[in-house]
Amino acid sequence: MGLGLSMPIPLWYMRKGEISVARAELARAETEVIRTNVAITKAVTSEFSSYLIALDQLDVFDKGLLNEAEEALRIAEISYKHGESGLLDYLDAQRVYRSVLMEYYQSLFELEASLASLERVVGGLPLK
Repeated sequence: MGLGLSMPIPLWYMRKGEISVARAELARAETEVIRTNVAITKAVTSEFSSYLIALDQLDVFDKGLLNEAEEALRIAEISYKHGESGLLDYLDAQRVYRSVLMEYYQSLFELEASLASLERVVGGLPLK
């Protein structure tokens, strides 16, 4: 008489295929995370650079360009009223002042647009 017990022990089958697939999926996921980090960093850097440029442009207007154009217009108006210059000089000074004012408002718009883009890139966090 004999009694036998059989139990399957996977000595040769060690799930090497499944392990390889899991490792490949892990490597792909890690690569995707790195790629996403690089893309986000690039976008934030680009938008922040645009924001700084717009801020610098606005600073140029605030530090003197607007005041200079306004002063030139005031001098041209006084000069025209006293008869020292012609109407064309006065109108030209008005045109230049309005052009500078328009560029100032365009710079304000670009600053706000770049700030909105920067906020969008960083996930909607308020930056002000």
